[in-house]
Amino acid sequence: ITRKNEAEARRAQVEALRKMLLAFAQDIRVVLIRLASRLQSLRWLAQSKRPAPEGMARETLDIYAPLANRLGISWMKVELEDLSFKYLRPEDYRSLADQISRLSGIAIEAKATAEGHLYGSVGIVEIVAGLKIKGMVIEESMVKLQDPIKETGLFAVKINLGHDIETEVKVAVVPVMERR
Repeated sequence: ITRKNEAEARRAQVEALRKMLLAFAQDIRVVLIRLASRLQSLRWLAQSKRPAPEGMARETLDIYAPLANRLGISWMKVELEDLSFKYLRPEDYRSLADQISRLSGIAIEAKATAEGHLYGSVGIVEIVAGLKIKGMVIEESMVKLQDPIKETGLFAVKINLGHDIETEVKVAVVPVMERR
């Protein structure tokens, strides 16, 4: 019985894809609306912390993300893939959170006054770059920083990987040494 239901579901999925591609040949706006609808559905599910319906994440990864890529909408492809992976492989996200929390921290050099006030600030971009140097690749949207850091010191910055997976990384902002 299960195989029969799976086969019927797969046929329905292929039929929906066929209809979408047929509509695509007539009007690309139909496909753009379907992509936006799927992205919004996944965002809503992630925000409300509900599980994705069976097969939705796999279908998104197999059909919608590559379609967004083919249309040149790389930001949408990346977000669709990210949301799908969160549902398909939540253990990988937990593993990344463990790795980040085990880091002794990251050091970011910045020009500063003698009192420790920065000429400028350290923000999300610098924190993501610091994590990348340590081998941790995350998206800027995952870093939860209230305000940019404007002085030297040690700061705890939250990293939200989604699905209630949150960790903290220690960020040491150190004054850059003058080279003469």
